[in-house]
Amino acid sequence: MQGSSPERAVSPTRGYQSAAAQAINLAAAAESPSRDRRSRRPERVGIPLAWCQRDGLKRVVRALPGYRCAVVEIRRAVACAECGLYWDAGSQPPRCRDGNHEHRVFEVHRHLDPVALPGGTRLTAASFDQAAPYVRARVPDYGLYLDPRWQPPWDHGHICWPDFGLPTDAGALTGTLRAVLERARSGQDVEVGCLGGHGRTGTALSCLAVLSGYPARDAVAWVRSGYCSKAVETPEQEVFVATLFSS
Repeated sequence: MQGSSPERAVSPTRGYQSAAAQAINLAAAAESPSRDRRSRRPERVGIPLAWCQRDGLKRVVRALPGYRCAVVEIRRAVACAECGLYWDAGSQPPRCRDGNHEHRVFEVHRHLDPVALPGGTRLTAASFDQAAPYVRARVPDYGLYLDPRWQPPWDHGHICWPDFGLPTDAGALTGTLRAVLERARSGQDVEVGCLGGHGRTGTALSCLAVLSGYPARDAVAWVRSGYCSKAVETPEQEVFVATLFSS
């Protein structure tokens, strides 16, 4: 493992997701080795993993020598789309108690993933880690954040974009994404993030893929395949990507 390089794959998140699933399966096997490993589902909750800032992979808690790792957990959260609120399913009381609202349960996991856009431009997609949101092996040159809770010490900008919703100013988003793309193309280390790293971040990555020349109708599928299968959370966000550049 020491001889491996973090740049060995164009879309490292595929390896990232595979490593996370393997780590969870390994932890599950250690708990009950007599059961058939093939029957285990990788969505177990609360399995402590080591997230490595050197190569971007998750492993079981025992970190490798020479690798800087932080312990994280895969857990469940609940979100109310009507209120724009979310809370931890296991440790926090509901923040919305309106019985007429739809509350969705989803998986929360850490993203700090290198992403190669169509054409080869690289940037990083991030979720907000409440325990250590600004711990980085390398400080970004610039960050574009889609939630006001991001207040990093490095150069950054914000886009007004409600959770589970759409940006309030599509024109401003387009101009900002073009500027971000130019920064990344010039060699700057650029980061894009929201809270969970799925809905708004996935939608922004889809738009960046379109700006990089990828067909708008296929951009969401491209992001889900190359970044995270949970990216772009709502049908409205999918339509937004498909129609933003149609005029």
